[in-house]
Amino acid sequence: MARLAQMQYLLVTNDRRLSRALMAEVEAATAVGMEGVVQFQVVADAAGAIRSATSIAPDGCLLDGGLSAAIFAECWAWWRRSAWQHGRLLAIEPRPGAVEEGEGQGELEFLARAAAVILQAVRRAPGFRLDVARQRLSGSEVVVDLTASEAALLACLGRAAEGMTAHGILAAAFRRNADPYVTESTGLIRTHLANIRRKCRAAGMDEVVRTVGRRYEAPSLIVSTSIDNFR
Repeated sequence: MARLAQMQYLLVTNDRRLSRALMAEVEAATAVGMEGVVQFQVVADAAGAIRSATSIAPDGCLLDGGLSAAIFAECWAWWRRSAWQHGRLLAIEPRPGAVEEGEGQGELEFLARAAAVILQAVRRAPGFRLDVARQRLSGSEVVVDLTASEAALLACLGRAAEGMTAHGILAAAFRRNADPYVTESTGLIRTHLANIRRKCRAAGMDEVVRTVGRRYEAPSLIVSTSIDNFR
């Protein structure tokens, strides 16, 4: 069985005690052979995060709520407009007033200020990860190899918050138009989806794509794209 790809996370904090504790947790997990352990890139502010994101393709970002409200807001705003904004955004015990009431609901995940809790939360989700460059889908302790077309299809769904129709996928992933009156014109999408589901079942993995009406969704999928695609 292939090993899970290591996740890359930005940790925005100026709390050295927290960063050292988190690194110790990662080392302990690695020592016992834990699959898919996370690597944290520690930066102090948005400028540091931007510089780091030129050399790694982050799967997520951890914002320390102990930062000043201005730095917290700046980092949050950058992440939301970055090429990686489809990844997870987590906040560690935000200071009072750092996040306005009702803001970011369903977007920020809040964690207790404990290294073990943070690492566990990062490793627990998302349910699925797509490495576009390697054409690999991972979930739990399983890795599924995909074709380029299957990876392209899943990448589109992973970035679409409200799902997509077969016609939309055909246009976005394959740059082809579909005749809305000819069912066979979207047969390519249905074939790829059937193949993805077959591979997931064969590997003992839950289905990454669900059908809602005429739309397809992949709500638990995080897409990791090579940094070269954004240069």
